[in-house]
Amino acid sequence: AERLALAREVAWAKRHSGAPVHDPVREAALLADLVAQGRALGLDPARTEAFFSAQLAASRAIQSELLAAWAAGAETPSHPPLDLRADLRPRLDALT
Repeated sequence: AERLALAREVAWAKRHSGAPVHDPVREAALLADLVAQGRALGLDPARTEAFFSAQLAASRAIQSELLAAWAAGAETPSHPPLDLRADLRPRLDALT
C-alpha cells in the first residue's frame, strides 16, 4: 500500500519530465534484481516475480489514470514535482 501511495508523486514527476509510464527495460531489470534478492532470502522466485509484477502493474494503472485525468482538466498537485531518480525511486527502493 505504501508503494502504491507514491504512484501519484511518480505520475506527477513523469508528467513534468516526459518519462513514460511503462518502461519495460527498466522494469525487467528491476524484477530480475528483486527475484535475486528474494532468492537470497529463501523466497520462491516465481512468487516474488508475481508479487512485484502486480505491484508494478497497479502503479502503472494509477499513474495512467492520474495522467489522463490531469490531461482532461482535473486538479493537479499544487507542489512542484519531486525528482524521480533522486527522491522517488530511493523511497520506493526502501519500501521494497
